[in-house]
Amino acid sequence: MNITSLNPVVNQPRTINPQPSQTTDVSFANLLADASSSPPAKADVISGRIGIDYKEKGFISSVSYFDDQGNLLARGNFNAQDILEKTQQFGIPLTDLRGAGQQLDEAGVGYKPYELYPGTGSDHGIDFEDLISGGLGTAYDWRVDANVALKGPFAQRELQKSQALAEQLGLKLNPLVTTGGGIDPARLATQKGVDGVVRNFVLHSGGTASWYQSSEEAAKAQSSLGGRVYDKSQQSAAGAAVTRQPANTQQASIDSSKSAADHELAKLSEKLHNLTEELDASRGSTNINQSQHYTIYNQLLDILNKVQ
Repeated sequence: MNITSLNPVVNQPRTINPQPSQTTDVSFANLLADASSSPPAKADVISGRIGIDYKEKGFISSVSYFDDQGNLLARGNFNAQDILEKTQQFGIPLTDLRGAGQQLDEAGVGYKPYELYPGTGSDHGIDFEDLISGGLGTAYDWRVDANVALKGPFAQRELQKSQALAEQLGLKLNPLVTTGGGIDPARLATQKGVDGVVRNFVLHSGGTASWYQSSEEAAKAQSSLGGRVYDKSQQSAAGAAVTRQPANTQQASIDSSKSAADHELAKLSEKLHNLTEELDASRGSTNINQSQHYTIYNQLLDILNKVQ
């Protein structure tokens, strides 16, 4: 199984209206009323009115938002845009992220850029302090997508919403955080698949990284894709694969047998969700790209079969 770390695919948030309409006010009031009967706040990590879950998948999978009584208001993805949107929508201070970060550090759970998916070199993750300080909070600039024209009208609309959100909030790019470096080859590590096979050879080509069991397999892929092959076998023998040093200096082991496959599954699920929304919005139109939908759907089923 070839595990591939894709280019960052960013969930683009919905724009927040600085002057909510009466309909928005009513909807929010209904949401608060519904929340009064919700169960108490529950998440793996809770700081103020923000909760973060990570234990089920071995990496951060979702963010929860609570009212002052601890009732669940909403649950969203772990990305900067969604956090900015929902904290403003529900009047939650971004400083609540600071306590969540401290707890994640103590647990040895990666959340910062290049730490979210250990051993993959992925630039995904959020710098909470940068986000609190008015930065983008990410290693990549989520206001920009050079390939958006190839992704269809839905992606274009979402990018425009992201740009509007950043402008509305007055966000400024911090070059020390938002470096735009893409995958970091220095952070690549051997991966152990759900089949128990250790893959030590990593092909880094453009914005992707793929893992292979043998140097021959990696070289074959390199001949068609280009890039550079890294041999991580010595690192694997030293037991350094897919681990992270927590703040308390005790070694925290990440479930490397699942992390890469779950990462890929999460990305495909995200793609399918976004495309499904686009299809729903275009229902009755002649512009529905059903072939693309079926392609992603089949990819998702393939990954599901592999991780079962």
